[in-house]
Amino acid sequence: MKTIYILGFGCGGKHDITLRTLEILKESDRVYARTLRHPSAEILDEYGIECESFDSLYETADDFEALYEKISDTVVSSEGEKISYIVPGSSFIAERAVGLIVRKADCEVVLVPAVSFIDGIFSAMKTDAADSFKLLDALSLDTQKPDPGCLNIICQMYDRDIASDVKLALSEYYPDDTPVYIVNEASTENERILEMPLYEIDRTDDIDHLTSLVIPPRSFTEAPRSFGSLRALVECLRSDEGCPWDRSQTLESMARYLTEEAWEAVDAIEKSDPDSLCEELGDLLFEITMLSRISEEYGDFSVSDVIEGIVTKMVARHPHVFAGGKAPSGDTDAEWDEIKRKEHSYERASEELGDVARALPALSYMSKLLRKTDKYSGGRDLLSDAGFSCCSDLSGLSDEELKKEAARRLTGICRVLSERGMDAESILKEAAADYIGFVSRLEKMLAEYGLTLSDASGEKYDNLIQKSKSKSLFL
Repeated sequence: MKTIYILGFGCGGKHDITLRTLEILKESDRVYARTLRHPSAEILDEYGIECESFDSLYETADDFEALYEKISDTVVSSEGEKISYIVPGSSFIAERAVGLIVRKADCEVVLVPAVSFIDGIFSAMKTDAADSFKLLDALSLDTQKPDPGCLNIICQMYDRDIASDVKLALSEYYPDDTPVYIVNEASTENERILEMPLYEIDRTDDIDHLTSLVIPPRSFTEAPRSFGSLRALVECLRSDEGCPWDRSQTLESMARYLTEEAWEAVDAIEKSDPDSLCEELGDLLFEITMLSRISEEYGDFSVSDVIEGIVTKMVARHPHVFAGGKAPSGDTDAEWDEIKRKEHSYERASEELGDVARALPALSYMSKLLRKTDKYSGGRDLLSDAGFSCCSDLSGLSDEELKKEAARRLTGICRVLSERGMDAESILKEAAADYIGFVSRLEKMLAEYGLTLSDASGEKYDNLIQKSKSKSLFL
């Protein structure tokens, strides 16, 4: 029966090769090596082990993906009962061709443990791996993200071109002058460790297939570009050694700052001021992180719960993207609202109206209540049915005429109320609450007859409208 063995050269010289690996190599019908440019490769000659390498493919392949496909195809299709494929370091780490071999092979594949280059790096850096580290592939930094709060190791930084791409990707997380280490041939006689600022890593000639980049942990003040840094900052401010003002804040005291920052962000958008918008969004993100931290201290939820909640919600609300559903047919607002109604299991308009944020500005609040009611009433204007016709003369105006007339009337109303010492905002909020009560009463009465807002009509409906209206303050 054919068996493919995946082996490792170890991290240093030939003395790092395990006895099991050596025995398998000596018994193999065919041996392949990803590269023979490795200090341990000399052991093959010592034991007379014939080996074919893929070094030449690195010079001719169009890209690394094509290279890995070619390597895996060659190994899988090789004839013999015992086939060995040996890689630098360990076969378990940063060896994409190994994964392809495992998936493609129709025979048994055995992965044999070996000493990893990671062991060599921690030995060279005299660092304990248990202190937390993250391993990243230099060829996959578009999907793999560093964590500045721990030690990061970037492997497969083969040449200066890749180093340039790595530098660009890391600039999203670290300042350009961040101290880093280029580690070459770790745990060998030729081991070299070069310290330099991040911006210089693609300017050195001392980079080859045994090169890794090591970035020590950075505090949130040294690497402030990640969300983890913001979270660490807030935790520091709320700690016993932090800021007395920040420690004294509660959800209630922070509420007004949240709305202020949100409106300032809106103002920056309306002014087309990207610099101000960047700053205001930062302020808003700080408020969100602070509120999440306070809630975590209360034992309610953390910012991770907030992130999980919104990711889960957005996935559910985009079935055409994540669940193979149909793309929106045109009325995306209607389809979005239908998904939201299913999430909350709303059966009546009044239930959904009760969930609209009362902290919204009064005009926005009332407009949202009316729009949501229309979805349940089939577009029927409940206010008109209730005889609310003080603005009926506006229906025939064009959009531009309506804007001007609405602005004139709203301004005039605010002026008159101001002269009487009354506040238009609070009055409209009272009217909004009254409107919700009106809709709720009407729905309950209709339900007694098995009716809803969308299918009610006739004299009975008119009577119920008037009965619901009789307890209203402004209808």
